Amino acid sequence: MFLPTRELAAQVHEHARLHVQAAGFPCVLCVGGVAERAQLDAFAHPHPRRRPRVVVGTPGRIKDFRDRGVFSTDRVVFQVLDEADRLLDGGFERDVEEVAVPPGGACATVCLSATMPPKLERFLRRRLPPDHAHVVIGGPMGGNVGGSVEHVTCACRPEETVAAVMDAVDAYAARRGGGEEAAEDAEKAENNGDTKETRDENDGGGEDEDPDQKEKKKNTRLGSVMFHASRVCNHRERSGNVGKM
Repeated sequence: MFLPTRELAAQVHEHARLHVQAAGFPCVLCVGGVAERAQLDAFAHPHPRRRPRVVVGTPGRIKDFRDRGVFSTDRVVFQVLDEADRLLDGGFERDVEEVAVPPGGACATVCLSATMPPKLERFLRRRLPPDHAHVVIGGPMGGNVGGSVEHVTCACRPEETVAAVMDAVDAYAARRGGGEEAAEDAEKAENNGDTKETRDENDGGGEDEDPDQKEKKKNTRLGSVMFHASRVCNHRERSGNVGKM
């Protein structure tokens, strides 16, 4: 499995170690910038069944090991080019072409990419058989990447965090569905929930409220929480638990 950076390779290897290796397929991480001894020792394990059957790494180190005879690609049955657009941007095109099993044999090839620039299309025409399956999600140039990402920060009291997130999700879903209800919910979301009801509540409910109570509410400290897919799961879970404290 080819990846453009050692950090990405390490993340994939960690998941492979937890799931693939647990199913009986030993894995090894092959990346540059670190000592190679542990990687070489994995291939030289005295027990053949414990030698790697899944190789995850960067093209440069994988090619280096292949050229030195550490392992052979003659019996590869499945190869993955992950973040393929970044692989080419990083200058790994020649390394991948030299190591990857050519099309037409028994080896299956999977190419994963967020975008499909012309350079990658030309590369894939050389690396994939003519009858390969082409699956597009969003758009060939990355319809779900970059411009359609929406960041929303909503100020709320700690005990209202979960409710605020649920309201934002409902508003987003309704807005994508269209209609008057969608427009109303979208407006609420854009105003961070600043509806008439919340304005009355935050202002103290009207002119008749005690001034001291108004001042107390005015000085109430509000927190904010940002939810984003790039955060690790336990970080998101800790944020979501704010409302349960």
